[in-house]
Amino acid sequence: MGNNTVCECDYGFTKNLTTGLCQEQNPCDLESSCSKSATCTKINAIRFNCSCNEGFRGDGRVCYEIDPCQYKNGGCDQQCIYTAPGQRDCFCFTGFTNTTTGCTAIDVCQQNASLCHKNANCTMTYYPGQYKCICKPGYLNVAKDCFGTILERLIDLNKEDEELKGKLDISLKLLNSSYGRELMESGPFTLFMPTSDAFNASFSKAEMEELESSMHERQRIWRLNMLAVDLRTDQLANKTIYTLHGVGSEISSSFIEV
Repeated sequence: MGNNTVCECDYGFTKNLTTGLCQEQNPCDLESSCSKSATCTKINAIRFNCSCNEGFRGDGRVCYEIDPCQYKNGGCDQQCIYTAPGQRDCFCFTGFTNTTTGCTAIDVCQQNASLCHKNANCTMTYYPGQYKCICKPGYLNVAKDCFGTILERLIDLNKEDEELKGKLDISLKLLNSSYGRELMESGPFTLFMPTSDAFNASFSKAEMEELESSMHERQRIWRLNMLAVDLRTDQLANKTIYTLHGVGSEISSSFIEV
């Protein structure tokens, strides 16, 4: 009789169709019970281990995505944005910038030196991106500007103002040499400043020379153009006013308020 013996491979082994020999199988190549988000690791022919991939947690058979933002805000200082399992990006709120120490409020005063008037200090408030301007000691806040004495203001206008630049040279020279100290220390005053063209049109060369040499005459001219009070243009129009010289006048022509 022929040999009808049939050899079967033990459990965990499969027959190699080429050699006919039994070889150990890899259980991970078979349909394992590991999660799709896990890695299967062979232990032996019949045993294997499931471990969740990076960015996931669980027992390997069931794996959940890890959202780092759910634990201590992902280590972020302000905003934590989930990007992928186990991954996140950190962002700062508007008005803050990301530094090595976390989110720091942006100092707009350092970024832009022209936010405040030149005679004011720029100071950040408690809110990012916001600031306040505080006039330096000795300067008065007027709207968004900070002015010193009236003489300092006139000097600035003669240097910087588009409409008055260079037009107050004569007035400033005569004013400073007659009431300069008083205007630096006292006040308030309202001044009517004739432009250089107005002086040249009203006085001859000889009269201008006499005016420049006579303190009494210079002071008389300025007393006619000075009020010992601070008035706005709307308070001056169509009203009789009295200058330091004691002369009543009515403003009827146009002038520039500064």
